[in-house]
Amino acid sequence: MIIEPNETLRRELSESREMLEEYRQKYDDSERQISELKAELDKLAHLNEIYLERIKLMAAEKYAPKSERYMPIEGQTVIPEYFNEAEVTGDPVAPEIKPEEFEEITYRRRKAKGKRAADLSNLPKRKDVYRLPEEDRVCPECGHDHMAEIGQSHIRTEIEYIPAQCTVVEIYSEAYECTCCKENGIKDSIIKAATPKPLINKSGLASPSLAAAVMYNKFSLGLPLARQEQDFDNLGYPITRQNMANWVIYCADKYLRRLFDQMRLILLAFWVIYADETKVQVHREKGRANTTQSFMWVYRSGDYEEQQMALFEYTTTRAAEHPRRFLSGYQNYLQVDGYDVYHGIDGVTCSGCWSHCRREFFDIVKANKKSSAAYSLASKGVDFIDQLFKIEDKYKDLSASDKLTVRQEQSKPVVTEFFSWVNENLTNVPPKSLIGKALQYATNQKLYLLTYLEDGRLNISSNAIERSIRPFANHRHAWLFCDSPRGAEASAICYSIVETAKLNNLIPFEYLKYVLFELSQRSANAPVLDLLPWSLSIPEHCKHPTAPNT
Repeated sequence: MIIEPNETLRRELSESREMLEEYRQKYDDSERQISELKAELDKLAHLNEIYLERIKLMAAEKYAPKSERYMPIEGQTVIPEYFNEAEVTGDPVAPEIKPEEFEEITYRRRKAKGKRAADLSNLPKRKDVYRLPEEDRVCPECGHDHMAEIGQSHIRTEIEYIPAQCTVVEIYSEAYECTCCKENGIKDSIIKAATPKPLINKSGLASPSLAAAVMYNKFSLGLPLARQEQDFDNLGYPITRQNMANWVIYCADKYLRRLFDQMRLILLAFWVIYADETKVQVHREKGRANTTQSFMWVYRSGDYEEQQMALFEYTTTRAAEHPRRFLSGYQNYLQVDGYDVYHGIDGVTCSGCWSHCRREFFDIVKANKKSSAAYSLASKGVDFIDQLFKIEDKYKDLSASDKLTVRQEQSKPVVTEFFSWVNENLTNVPPKSLIGKALQYATNQKLYLLTYLEDGRLNISSNAIERSIRPFANHRHAWLFCDSPRGAEASAICYSIVETAKLNNLIPFEYLKYVLFELSQRSANAPVLDLLPWSLSIPEHCKHPTAPNT
């Protein structure tokens, strides 16, 4: 009788233990789930912070001012309040300026005397004198009707615009006959005056000036051929865009390519070359859809090279094989951005771009509030890099050897401190955040960013090549695409000639007209060194009137 209750208690106790174990298991499961949920919540909060930062950056890029301006936060060394294509002003050793030391300037400055006259000195002038008719030269006081002229007074100066015009030129060759042979019954002797060869054999209408105008309008002003077609129609002679495209392709391939090839040979002998690339859409590429992206590469001579040029090349892809082929045999410095296809070219030493490195940090400044930790950290990075640009700007007129000495004495300590700061903070920030990516970018590019300290002929940034590629990028918004690969190749050659002419202070239209005429009169194997933009043989009318030494 006593056993039954014991068995019952034992059974109940066992059931209680099982229930307790079950509850404990459920509790442990709940704790684990809560822990997992907390971890997931932290992860989502972290991702939300990263995405919010990126959204703010995209909004800033779309709506905020494009100039890279920002004011330093409290406690930092004052840096330039603007950053204009990596060219800044100021004294890198100047004392800190306190806010109360700034003075607001409210007066308006008068233009310097003589500036307008200097601006108008290169334009033809015409004097218009307005005279009273004889019947109006009556004295209002006494009625005398023969008032004498006593002089003229200047009223104002205006600029008159005369639109372009087309003129039909009929070319004749005058013939000459020998009267002596004719009188003596000898065979008729007739000679004719030589005439210039046509620019395009099958299209006599295309003169060097007309073809040059089409090229200038498109490749210097960014005016698509469709709009030029409308403009020519307004001038009284319709020229179809198909004809203009054919002229451009023909002249680029037959004439201007000779200048391009010669300039490429000279470029590859330079000590420093800039390189960059941008997108271009080309239709009718074999085996590719019309929406597939192609690329336009640009190569420009270094700052200290005597001959300045910018050469464009069209390719279907962005692969490393293209710069390797174009730069085949080149063994010196290549000034580039962070794109890694340039880094593997045999014999080439790449120098990085501090402007691109700065932009990584400045994007964070634009995307965050001044009170945030990301803003504080990013602005510190911008501060370091701005110190380097201030040094460069102060000593920009020095020789390459003197500039190298300044960099070793003043820039190198700043660079060393910057990368120490990068290493200290790299592991303390989320790697996927903007500041994490900026610090990682600086780390990845360190080898190439240090290169400019090796040679004074190198630049601290690749902004020069971006200035050469910008006209193409701006024009691309107008003409949208190239209709064929041949058209893209012709565009690359024409942009090369136009941009190189600008770098050498030439008027693109006048230079194009001159070289098209000269090349059309020469044989295909004739030398062209005297036609290159820096040649002393280039006539004065091709040179920009405000260029130095003109």
